Amino acid sequence: MPLDTYEPIDPKTLTDPEELKKQGNWHFQRAEYPDAFANYECALNLLNEDWSSEERPDNTHKLAAEQRNLLSALLKNLAACLLKEDKCQQAIICCSRALAYVPNDVKALYRRVQCLEKMNSISQAYSEARKMAQMFPSDKMVERLCTRLRDVVEVMTLEERSTEKRVNNMFDIISKKGALHTGDKADLAKMKTAAENLIVLARDEAGAERIFRENGIELLTYLLDSKDEELILSAFRTLSYLAEGHKSRTTALLDGITIERIKIGICMENEEISTSATNFLQTIMDSYRAESDKREHDRFNVHANVVFNYHDWIKGLLNMFTGLLNDRDCSAAGRDNVITLLTRNIVRTDHRKEPHPIRLLYFQSIK
Repeated sequence: MPLDTYEPIDPKTLTDPEELKKQGNWHFQRAEYPDAFANYECALNLLNEDWSSEERPDNTHKLAAEQRNLLSALLKNLAACLLKEDKCQQAIICCSRALAYVPNDVKALYRRVQCLEKMNSISQAYSEARKMAQMFPSDKMVERLCTRLRDVVEVMTLEERSTEKRVNNMFDIISKKGALHTGDKADLAKMKTAAENLIVLARDEAGAERIFRENGIELLTYLLDSKDEELILSAFRTLSYLAEGHKSRTTALLDGITIERIKIGICMENEEISTSATNFLQTIMDSYRAESDKREHDRFNVHANVVFNYHDWIKGLLNMFTGLLNDRDCSAAGRDNVITLLTRNIVRTDHRKEPHPIRLLYFQSIK
């Protein structure tokens, strides 16, 4: 279609999937991705194709080859629109459904790899790219994709090895538990430096994942139980980064660290520790409430299907908070932090516009 002469029609008024596909292509060439998406979606609806379903389409073999090709083309084009809008998970579903209609379609496979790469699932993307290279050995586009991903994987492997080495070095120093019992100043100083370095490593997702996988929960639990305030502070700060935006990892951390240790941290006289423990608990709540998750796309993640009843857990927290406010063993800083947690996380009615009538009468009576 000539870009300067074509006049688009409302896609809801069109009944020909082919015409909708052409009009969607016209919008896509003009970088009008939402309009292109609307046309492709209307065409798929006319063909009774549920593009958002993760289930494989039924009875595809009964369809005529021409209809299978059209469905595949529309799904690939829809995936391209979704990819432009960074909706990679939905784009992957479209590509997978396109492959159900036309198996081994190079464009659908290519776009799926692009989605995986954009989601930072590089290893899986490279694995699929290698399979594509075997299927299409003479395709230069696939060859370039495979080469580029191979280079990225090699760099990531080197970085992971470097991160792994740094984490292991920190763990080796911290695990010399005798320093806490013997009081050797040199060893204790090294231990505290290593604990502070864990905070820096945990800020990066690769470092956080490495700490978690290298039995970091046990080590951080040991630091929390150490009675040394500097080590406890470093442990809580590291834990906050480990829990950030990662629901499955947060569940494992909560099981290992326990709410009781967090409670003890909040109640401590040391204001920095109390605040860090409070921040850790707030990060846990934020991670559970978040709509997205750093690993939501990883279906092979061993923690991906952890079931956690947030509502029951938050009820227990509220009881703990009210108890801490009346607990004489809880420090002043701890009670202040509990009040902060309550004000941040409890939904309450805004009485500023319409004050509570009894409260209003009380204030009027004391004027």
